[in-house]
Amino acid sequence: MSKIFVRVHQLKGTDCGSLVAWTRAAPAGVATSCKFAGKPLSCYKLWQLEVPEISPKISVEIILKKSGVFSEYEVSSLELPIDWFQENSTTRMWFPMKGIHRKFMEVMIEVEIHVCTNNSRPFDAPAHKLLVEPAWEIPGPAHIPPPKNVTVQPRQTGDAYQPILNNVNVSPPVMPVTIPYPSYPVPDVPPGYVAPQPYNSPPPEHYYQPATGSISPYDDGYVNPDRN
Repeated sequence: MSKIFVRVHQLKGTDCGSLVAWTRAAPAGVATSCKFAGKPLSCYKLWQLEVPEISPKISVEIILKKSGVFSEYEVSSLELPIDWFQENSTTRMWFPMKGIHRKFMEVMIEVEIHVCTNNSRPFDAPAHKLLVEPAWEIPGPAHIPPPKNVTVQPRQTGDAYQPILNNVNVSPPVMPVTIPYPSYPVPDVPPGYVAPQPYNSPPPEHYYQPATGSISPYDDGYVNPDRN
């Protein structure tokens, strides 16, 4: 039993939501699905398609569907003959899909396929180019324009690069400023001067009630017998 591993990396040409990719090994395989998510739209699934043997009659079929209120309907499709791919290698390529719905006539899909006949792990194989010459235009990476008024020149002491700004006003660096605290004269202290101390009330002393000889709540219980 041979295996075909499939990954769908992203879509271009549409930003519609609720898209689902159905993938199978045609003509007799059973299709399974994965929803697209993120920006760019991607499928986070690894398909494992099992076939009795690798032959030119087998192809990888990917059908793009859009989820409606009650059901899904097909909007574009793609069929990749298996003999376009080198066995026991991985190939990653952009392919144009066949549009069925008018909003999906220019959809491109990036697919990676690993045709495995040696029981290796998914995509654990050397990369290989497509065995046919593409007759379609392959999308390139997103072009990011450089910032204005910036040129790049090599440093004199190495291969690293540093940006040099042209026609840009660059403020000088702000140097830290230390502000000294103001100094005040120390007053003269006369001889023998003692600084005032904080007042602490003395502890309560024993005192007696007249005539009865009873003691206050602060006493230690002693009663003076000589006191009337």
